[in-house]
Amino acid sequence: MFDRGLKARTLKASWAVVVVLCASSCGSGSTSNPAAASAPTTNARVAVNQASYHFPDTFIGQMTVSPPFEISVAGSGSLTVTGVTMSNPADFVVTNTASCVGVTIVAGGSSPCALGVRFQPVVPGVRSAQMIVAVSDGSSIAVDVFGSAFAAGSGGGSDSGSGGSGGGAANGGGTGGSFPQAPCVPNQTGNISLSVINTTIFSVRLTLASSAQQVMTLSPGAIQIVALQPGNYTLSGEVPDARNVNFLPSTWAVSNGCDYLLRLLTSAPNP
Repeated sequence: MFDRGLKARTLKASWAVVVVLCASSCGSGSTSNPAAASAPTTNARVAVNQASYHFPDTFIGQMTVSPPFEISVAGSGSLTVTGVTMSNPADFVVTNTASCVGVTIVAGGSSPCALGVRFQPVVPGVRSAQMIVAVSDGSSIAVDVFGSAFAAGSGGGSDSGSGGSGGGAANGGGTGGSFPQAPCVPNQTGNISLSVINTTIFSVRLTLASSAQQVMTLSPGAIQIVALQPGNYTLSGEVPDARNVNFLPSTWAVSNGCDYLLRLLTSAPNP
């Protein structure tokens, strides 16, 4: 996982792209041109208390619920929530939208907007989605939600989630950790998919090498699903914005009928 000293020391920093809209003064306030009167300068930007959530393993026909995602405004001024959408509403359902949509949130105040997500999968496998919260300045913020779904009566996985995770404390060296093999989450398609979710504040370039090589760059908060063929893959990666920080190569063996989850995450180095 990355050295906290690389860029930020807070592990709760939001990965989402936040558009900052500043209303600049358009004139000196001269009465000769009322249209050019100065407007108050604001620096309001939407924020969330948790940028991702990994649901515990869930059986088809059951439901698990996330902790609340509190939407707030950082900086100065205020913003109004204009909409909340979910990219995969079949498996993930947003709750409590009435407390948010149309509500104006003032920077520095307590947030009246607390959204929830229910994970109620309809098919087995790794499931993922993004909840998008749009606000009145035209910007938005995204929350990654994901989890593993198992057919009723199957053995299931562990309560901690059935995903591998990439990263480790760099401790001043040139390694960002490795990508330990994730377990198989059985699907109904007979195919193989790898869901890669970047829950860090860094862009990560990931390479999957087998008979052919696939290279992908995941920005903070990105979710990418890759189709694989059965066999062995070597996973390696790097952080382009952090000099000499690379992931140690890891070998995965993947099989037909399996979904795999790789979560890229940041954690603190050992004290």
